Amino acid sequence: MASTGANLVEHVLPKGTALRQWVLTYPFPWRKRIAYNAKLLGKLTSIFTQTVLEGYAKRMRKVTSVVGKTGAVTALQRSSSDLKLNPHAHSLFLDGVFVESVDGSCTWHELPRLSSTEVAAVLERVRNRIVRHLRKHNLLAADDGDGDGDGDGDGDGD
Repeated sequence: MASTGANLVEHVLPKGTALRQWVLTYPFPWRKRIAYNAKLLGKLTSIFTQTVLEGYAKRMRKVTSVVGKTGAVTALQRSSSDLKLNPHAHSLFLDGVFVESVDGSCTWHELPRLSSTEVAAVLERVRNRIVRHLRKHNLLAADDGDGDGDGDGDGDGD
């Protein structure tokens, strides 16, 4: 992952932009089910990415009133370094937004520093949306240890 990340930073992602890595891992009881279901892994990764991007947009509007476009690149892995089954996602997010001017040029606006509380709130929303999706599709067993949260109340249905 280190060489993939370096390649992205050096050759793919826009120069001069701040980046932040987020890693999504799953509880042990979920891993086998997720690892062998590509469609499910893709959906959960999408929920994760969209939720983080929404958190970024919300933070940017709250602090700066700037509205723009951002992005992320995600690499999925199905095992840990010791080759144990461990589906997880490594995502590099642009830590800010590009705002397009009328002449077509773009200006970079860096995201103001995220506090630990804000990061925790985004992760809690990710967890709640993933749990809600798994429950909706009857993919959680009684002993899966999904925690005591049952949704973030945002009504998006995922």
